[in-house]
Amino acid sequence: MNIEISDKEVTMNCLSCYTAVEGFIGKKFQSYGGLVASHPWKFIIGYILVMGLFSLGLLNLQKNDDLEQTFTPLNSQAIQDRSTLLGLYKDYSRSHFNSYNKLTYGLYGDVIFKSKDGENILNSTYLREIESVYRTVLNITCNNTHGSISTYDELCAMSNGTCNIEGNIVLTQEFKTAMSTGNIPYPIFQGRTINTYFGNVEYTNGILQYASSIKLRFNLRTDTPSYFDTSKLWIKEFQEVMKKLEHSSIEIAFAHTYSLEEGLNTNIAGDVLYFSITVTLMLFYAGFAISNKDCLSDRQNLARAAVLGMGLAIVGALGFVSACGVEFVAIVGVMPFLIIGIGLDDMFLLLTGLASTYDKGGPVEPKKKVMMTMRTSVAVLFGYLSYITFYLACITLNEKRVQKGLHIHTCKPLPTPGELEEKGQPYKCLCTGKAPSKRTDVQGSLEKYPPKILSKIVLMKPVQVIVIIIFAAYLGISIWGATNFKEGLDIKNLVSEDSYYFKYLSFDESFTSRGIIVTQFSVAGNVRYSDPETIRKIENLQTLAERDVDTCSNCSINWLNAYRQTSYFDDSTESAFINSLQTQFLPAFPMFTNDISFSDDNTSIKASRFYVFAYDIIESKDEGNFMLRMREVAASSNLPGVIAYSPPFIFTEQFVAILHNTLQTLGISVAAIFVITAIFLPHPLLVFLVTVTLVMILVGLIGFMYFWDLTLSSITMIHIVMSVGFSVDFSAHVCHGFMETASEDRKLGACGALIRSGGPIFNGAMSSLIGIIMLAFSKSYVFLSFFKVMILIILLGAAHSLFFLPVVLSLVGPQFKHRVEGAELMPMNRKRNGN
Repeated sequence: MNIEISDKEVTMNCLSCYTAVEGFIGKKFQSYGGLVASHPWKFIIGYILVMGLFSLGLLNLQKNDDLEQTFTPLNSQAIQDRSTLLGLYKDYSRSHFNSYNKLTYGLYGDVIFKSKDGENILNSTYLREIESVYRTVLNITCNNTHGSISTYDELCAMSNGTCNIEGNIVLTQEFKTAMSTGNIPYPIFQGRTINTYFGNVEYTNGILQYASSIKLRFNLRTDTPSYFDTSKLWIKEFQEVMKKLEHSSIEIAFAHTYSLEEGLNTNIAGDVLYFSITVTLMLFYAGFAISNKDCLSDRQNLARAAVLGMGLAIVGALGFVSACGVEFVAIVGVMPFLIIGIGLDDMFLLLTGLASTYDKGGPVEPKKKVMMTMRTSVAVLFGYLSYITFYLACITLNEKRVQKGLHIHTCKPLPTPGELEEKGQPYKCLCTGKAPSKRTDVQGSLEKYPPKILSKIVLMKPVQVIVIIIFAAYLGISIWGATNFKEGLDIKNLVSEDSYYFKYLSFDESFTSRGIIVTQFSVAGNVRYSDPETIRKIENLQTLAERDVDTCSNCSINWLNAYRQTSYFDDSTESAFINSLQTQFLPAFPMFTNDISFSDDNTSIKASRFYVFAYDIIESKDEGNFMLRMREVAASSNLPGVIAYSPPFIFTEQFVAILHNTLQTLGISVAAIFVITAIFLPHPLLVFLVTVTLVMILVGLIGFMYFWDLTLSSITMIHIVMSVGFSVDFSAHVCHGFMETASEDRKLGACGALIRSGGPIFNGAMSSLIGIIMLAFSKSYVFLSFFKVMILIILLGAAHSLFFLPVVLSLVGPQFKHRVEGAELMPMNRKRNGN
């Protein structure tokens, strides 16, 4: 037996389900609203006290400026590999320092010298200026951790018995002589590679002809905790000296180990000042948007209460998480701007529900009005603590004031008509008002007119055609932009253009050292190095790494190869191999001391490493791919404990995981929204439309991020994920309004949806824009990228909800044959049905 169910029956069943869910939850919220309305002052005082108590947690506020912990995946493979290697290899920064075998970025101070007007810096005049600064840096001292003075000579990293200062070869007499004769060998000078010391080079037949800049790096020792801390103090003195240094004939830029952290956090700390301006703008707009210029029914005070409630929520939240031991990181600085914007969005929804209580006919008690308003808060669900306690109590007090006929500002009784006859016109304008009897009596201009105008214009046939064409073009452009969206993060974006580090990064772009990655291949375990098979496996590992498209095939450094080429090499036995290595080879070639870790009894090799060099890897995605290929090389070896590692891999990890994590998180978010929407908006077509709209908005967001020069990074990933809520918020309101209207005529249903939700969406979008507009002036990439993402998501969300979705609903939306008991009719629907 076949049972056929018509589309209209499905629609009505869905409406019945919707009404049941709405009614059940609405009654619970009504009961709670009645409780708040019965004791408004208790809830206001209670909320303030709770937030105040939470704010005490700010006394435990801990700030984390560590970029690694903030912007890299937790416990990544690179971090684990580094931890393993730190346990295998000692810090020889005071005796056998080499820049290529560092396991961290180390401690250093950099100085870049750039010629004026692009002149050739390879002349004696510029070298004298460089030498003068060089001497100044060498004379920098600091107070050490023991209370005495430490000089650079005491703190410098050393190799071959002298301080290791990269680039100081240009100050040697041999280099000056070669320069004066125009015969500087390049890129090898006296057995040393010098190409990383010069920027914008020109050379012919192996002779350096031109360079615009020279870089010096002053490396510092880190071999003990005490010297590590003292070296950090020297860096602070270095920064102060370099800031005051001025030279008229040469441009100077400088940086140090912590310049990026300092620049990023300085930017964010300065930009927080914009928050006070944002609050002022929000107060003004919110009050203006809901003001009806009536001294009795005006609701400006509720706008102020909403901003106050959000402010208390922000302070309370920061205090609560601080008390729980959660550290404050730079990116959290966007939170206040986000919460203020979201808060006012919800305020407009609640006040729309409050305004609808005046259409119920006859006077309504304040307590009853609050209970009705809580039905609207179903869209917010449990919402925020401030709205379901503090703000509802404020609504109750406001409605009691209206009921008693008290002035909005003075809370004194309004004058009677007889008393007004004796007053002048200014007094009549400022002190009169009437009791509201319908929704429009309490709504402000920006609450009433935008939805009315939109409902008339958007649903006109010519406009509908234009809307569909525009959104089809938008989707095509967005898809193209999304397919070209790149991963990566330019470090220059993280600091302001007027910072010393930005200048340094700009100068540094001309150096070939930017694209160099030195990868260490470490072998750890029970290995007999005198065994020819072991030697063959290490050679194969090195050869495989050198065959990579980005590595240099003849630039590797391998202690074992060097050892085998000397007369000290003895592979007769493992004991002889190690004895000759320790007593003859390493004393003759101390540069390899860091590359071999012996057992405690010096009878075996615990671990060893060699290095391969990659050049011209600039793009973040290329760095990530290179890291993965090197790990594949390491994994393919039969040797025990092989690790491929480089300090940049710590930050490169994010670019390997970022795309997968972003897509995974977005997928989970969309799925969760689909499920929640299906529960609270139980109509398959409407659930489908909300989901499609969400996907279109996200595609548009990612596509237009490409056009706005944003890339996918750990920073923008957070912004994108946060935007999911904004993406679905407005469209859900429209579909909810369509279900509430429940008209048999699709066009009337779409019109009712706009009338119901158009005002809150319009004002919510405007308030959110105002909430972030000050971030447009930010110097921080974290704030500026947040501004760009949020302005895109707000505009796209509002456009889809106010134009695209109403048009689609008017064409293919569900049709309702009759109203289900408990569902509320729109005024236009009442008129149509003769009610």
